[in-house]
Amino acid sequence: MMVGHGKLCGGREMQAGRRFSLVTYLATAMLAVALAGVVAPARAAAEVVPYELGGTTIFGERPTALGLPVLPATGTFGAAPAEFLPRLRDYHDSGRYEQDLASVARAARDYIAARLAEARRPARTDRECSTRYVATSVRHPRTGERLYRRVRSCRLRLLRPRGLSGRPALVLDIDETSLSNYRYLEATGFSQLGVAQGALLGGEAIQPTLELFRYAKSAGLAVFFVTGTPPELKQVREDNLRRVGYSNWDGAFYKPMNEPTAKFKSGVRAELERQGFDILANVGDQVSDLAGGHADRSFKYPNPFYFIPN
Repeated sequence: MMVGHGKLCGGREMQAGRRFSLVTYLATAMLAVALAGVVAPARAAAEVVPYELGGTTIFGERPTALGLPVLPATGTFGAAPAEFLPRLRDYHDSGRYEQDLASVARAARDYIAARLAEARRPARTDRECSTRYVATSVRHPRTGERLYRRVRSCRLRLLRPRGLSGRPALVLDIDETSLSNYRYLEATGFSQLGVAQGALLGGEAIQPTLELFRYAKSAGLAVFFVTGTPPELKQVREDNLRRVGYSNWDGAFYKPMNEPTAKFKSGVRAELERQGFDILANVGDQVSDLAGGHADRSFKYPNPFYFIPN
């Protein structure tokens, strides 16, 4: 079952039916969180390239949008090993994390701009010519070989730009995509408790995403938030989004606790397509945010702090 809150083509909302338990949320908000590796050495902003991960083509910084190995979830809720903490803090505090986020956000914006420009481009005609050789009845006077006549023919071909299948849209994840929980993650040793605290107490805007959001709105795109947060926290999350600068989005959808993330999020995107939206870009920090298609292009933010397996 897909649960949503917010406008979806005429304001249709999807309703949630479970009472929220703070204890349950804190215990299960980020199942199987695990550290995703060791931070790479200092470097210039990496090139955003396409690569395959989990059966999905993702645009990010190879191979995990940061150059870190993908470690499977351990199934534990413990904090990151103590020896990793200085490296994670250095990655964030050095500015490299912000730099990598900005690289991916810029790639998403450039793609949206290119697709809008392509859709507005008028149809044009192109002259297409070909040459063929036709046998004649004339033969060579010395060899007797049949002679051929060169025939050149041209035609005009109508070239139509790749248009949009509906109203263009941008889909954004919330945690570590639109809002940062870093201060809570760092304070709790990069455990799942930090993400739950961020959802309840309020995260900070990720500036490259806020700029992407504002660009998309100014360009006429519909913008939707699709999050793994349970629907009982709808008001808290949306108050947080407004407080840090997001406004006038077109819908927000919240995952029931017992539904797999990738299945829920791809289902929301499929429903948006059925409602007449053409999702030009889908941006998230986990593979589960992007798996399942239903977007022209998927962009993955780096997140070495935790990993959601489903």
